[in-house]
Amino acid sequence: MRHPEWFRDCARWEAEAVELRRFVNQAVPGLFQTREYARAVFAGRQPFFDEETIGQRVAARTARQELMTRWPPPTVSATVREIVLRRPFGGPDVQRGQLEQLLRTGHSRHVEIQVTPTPSEEHAGSAWAEFITDLGRESG
Repeated sequence: MRHPEWFRDCARWEAEAVELRRFVNQAVPGLFQTREYARAVFAGRQPFFDEETIGQRVAARTARQELMTRWPPPTVSATVREIVLRRPFGGPDVQRGQLEQLLRTGHSRHVEIQVTPTPSEEHAGSAWAEFITDLGRESG
């Protein structure tokens, strides 16, 4: 599957990783998304994607999920802002399916999913933002 150019290195690193950590505040992490949820995320993008591009992006995103079933699987830790779980991408049926998928995924021994309450002032993503900023300074 073909990823956008800006994501190709990330997809390669992700496929080779033994440990993955995610902090998200916009949508459910791609490794946990159902096909229907991913379609709704890409269909709502601005500027708009055409149907062919949406189909390609959904296929690429769901193909990445194969790494969750390899042996040994990577350890995956995700911190999700509560508002993400309340955002109804694709409507109530898609959202329900996505929440059920998160429950199934969260029962895997190699997966940890934490939810940060929306009104919290401090969160795990704060340190990540500092790391990315420092990384940019080192490579620039």
